[in-house]
Amino acid sequence: LSGPPGVGKSTSIYAVATELCYTVLEYNASDVRTRDRLREALSPTLENASIYGEEKLLIFLDEIDGMSGRSDYAGMDFVLDFIENATMPVAMAANLEETQKLKKIEQKSFVLRFLPVSPDVLVIYLRKISSRENLDVPDDILYKIAKNSRGDVRQAVSTLQTLSGSTIVSSS
Repeated sequence: LSGPPGVGKSTSIYAVATELCYTVLEYNASDVRTRDRLREALSPTLENASIYGEEKLLIFLDEIDGMSGRSDYAGMDFVLDFIENATMPVAMAANLEETQKLKKIEQKSFVLRFLPVSPDVLVIYLRKISSRENLDVPDDILYKIAKNSRGDVRQAVSTLQTLSGSTIVSSS
């Protein structure tokens, strides 16, 4: 999955996994970016999959674009080999699309591109949250939050949460 931050890539992985009864084993690829660190993190999962019993496992490599630097010591090559030989589903998320190293992964993957969430959709979502939290938030404030978040749902919700304690937004 590729797209800007805060548009629901990780949430989508967890929603699909839940729907299909998978247990997600998440690794932040930017934290385990070298071949040795990736092997150290992923190999026990593959070798000891039986400890999970009948659970269906899905490997989720988040922030895969965080592996594009020179210091990654063949980490991206390891990921390419891993996804080719994996015996369980592997999902990956990236914020950036236009790097040569990601192109190699995209050639071996089904790619879904997420776009920023439109301000109109964000306002609907923020209204729903405001209603559930019994907040009286004027529409002009919701529109400003939506516009300033530039399509990032996480940022919009965080801003609404911050404002919920201010005098601009009052609890009913």
